[in-house]
Amino acid sequence: MPNPIIARRVLLGAPVVVAAAAPFALDSNAAAVKTANTGSGNTLSLTNFATDYAGIVYVAVVANTGTPNTPTATGLTFASRGSKTNGASTVALFYAMSAAPLSPVTITATQTATDFMTATAFAFSGGKQSSQFDTNASIPKAELNAATAFTTDNANDI
Repeated sequence: MPNPIIARRVLLGAPVVVAAAAPFALDSNAAAVKTANTGSGNTLSLTNFATDYAGIVYVAVVANTGTPNTPTATGLTFASRGSKTNGASTVALFYAMSAAPLSPVTITATQTATDFMTATAFAFSGGKQSSQFDTNASIPKAELNAATAFTTDNANDI
């Protein structure tokens, strides 16, 4: 079967640029990893978050005494991956798909209490947007004081 890209070049007489897929990795934009915290409050903003590729944006929120709410950002719809509470503190992970590179956006995280809170946002490019998390039933693990070993079912997911 003839190569359709070569056939198109021959028919049109012009080269065709084929975009390479983004590598599965942390997004290469320096603004694709942001962290902020509050000394005492219920809202914080991760400003100027940007990516070089379409991909998956993750936000981890740690609330000292409150419960993290779903983050917001223009053009992104976050979903909850899950949370873990230990004593009064809760850690929650949220994710959103980005169909195109993100221009600088502000990600806003809130919690139910007015207390210390921290949030970290990071983006992966090249991941499977149809199944963002590994299907291995033994993960995620919630171990507080022990090392945990596991294997992945797919090298291109989290």
